Amino acid sequence: VHYHKALEKLDLFSNYVQSTHFEDVDYEKIKLAHKVLTKLTVGAKDIKKEADFMMYVPYNELTKSNIHDRVLVQGVVDLLIEYEDKFIIVDYKFSHLPAQVLKQRYNEQLNLYKLAVEKAYNKKVEHMYIYSINSGELV
Repeated sequence: VHYHKALEKLDLFSNYVQSTHFEDVDYEKIKLAHKVLTKLTVGAKDIKKEADFMMYVPYNELTKSNIHDRVLVQGVVDLLIEYEDKFIIVDYKFSHLPAQVLKQRYNEQLNLYKLAVEKAYNKKVEHMYIYSINSGELV
């Protein structure tokens, strides 16, 4: 939980500054995250952190089904980077699993985020990434 809070407080448009002081956070991991994530913000016009959403989606869009009833889907996008004509989504995970495994495991979640962002902002999501806090990998 504190890792997400520390990442939420980062200014990704400027040099690294430690802005939180949690005893259970390894700030070398936060500093590395800043280094990796600021590369994604070059040319961005806005950043939204912990962007929550709620939407109704036909059940058959979520899974292979003939059921067309709408279901409520809600979630929080850790990092939403907005450019003039597109978005990039980054979801943070703190795990010892390889980042590529995390990407596969959370692919459905990322696709829901994409759907929500594209519906809310009427703008395409160009990339969706998992950032592994533990390894510093962005995939």
